[in-house]
Amino acid sequence: MRDLFVRLAIVSITVLSAGAILPNALAQSETATLSGRVTDPSNAAIPNATLHLIDTESGIETVARTNNSGRYAIPSVPPGHYRMRAEHDGFKVSSLAGLTVNVKDNIEENFGLEIGSGSESVTVDATGLNVNTTDASVGTVIDHEFVDNIPMNGRSFQTLVLLSPGVVTNNPN
Repeated sequence: MRDLFVRLAIVSITVLSAGAILPNALAQSETATLSGRVTDPSNAAIPNATLHLIDTESGIETVARTNNSGRYAIPSVPPGHYRMRAEHDGFKVSSLAGLTVNVKDNIEENFGLEIGSGSESVTVDATGLNVNTTDASVGTVIDHEFVDNIPMNGRSFQTLVLLSPGVVTNNPN
């Protein structure tokens, strides 16, 4: 009887531990989210518009559609360089080039489609900075080029943490 009680206690502790750890493990994501709205020239929503997200390096394409409010969302986008295209019958195709996606980004890209033939297109260059308007989180992406070129004593990655915005050290050394 005592062995049964011990086994039940171990199973209970294991299940409770997994329940506490699992949400945090699932929250660690290496992807980003793209969302936005597709509208016509009068700023009215365009439902059922088609959006194409194309990885410029691999050529992999993800397709999404807008809902009745003209909104779309593309979750779980891996970091990389992309181009996007929004289209709907009776409107010119609108393209966005030079979109860079980093880990944990919440990027909002809105498309305004102009009335015209689908063979006509409007291209926008997205080489500017993406601003997070969703929440107050702060993040930094430090690429290998930056690490190779910055003078670091001992080449420790831990010193890179101090370069991130909002990081404060308690140790003055």
